[in-house]
Amino acid sequence: MGREFMKKLLLIAGILVLSTSLMGASAKDTKEGTVKVKAKVVEPLVLSTGDVDFGMLVSGETKEEETEGSVSIKGTPNEQIKFEVKVDGGDYQSYVSGSNKYDVVLKTGNGTANEIMTSKLRLESKDVTEASDGKINLGSKGNLIFKVKGEVTAGSEQSAGEYEGVIHVRAMYN
Repeated sequence: MGREFMKKLLLIAGILVLSTSLMGASAKDTKEGTVKVKAKVVEPLVLSTGDVDFGMLVSGETKEEETEGSVSIKGTPNEQIKFEVKVDGGDYQSYVSGSNKYDVVLKTGNGTANEIMTSKLRLESKDVTEASDGKINLGSKGNLIFKVKGEVTAGSEQSAGEYEGVIHVRAMYN
């Protein structure tokens, strides 16, 4: 029995030495991997605008624009942008097709009660069939054009003067 026991003991000791050396060697092995580094270059966005002009109104008159305004956005074809609109006193809101109506306040003088009118404007584009949360594709030509249209009503006691207001637009790659 002594000899059998010694064989088993030597066998167990050999297994321990071998497994320890294998584990020690694998823990010291050099491991290697790769990290991809990517970048995409796009053309700078160019945003240009044209003014809306309602022309002359008399007190009590409602009138559509004589000259429609415009918003043009140029960039890299087929890239997605985010387009947002803001009226004075508000925050930027994502453009959503179908609900693109904006109340823009026009003022003259000090902007007292009879020196304020509110125009009802809308942005329309034949280039944009659907936009949700302001996300719009620039299309194959990399160019979007919006028409800015609407109407304004001069109150029955509207003060005479040159009235002005603004609507803000911004675009960024998404």
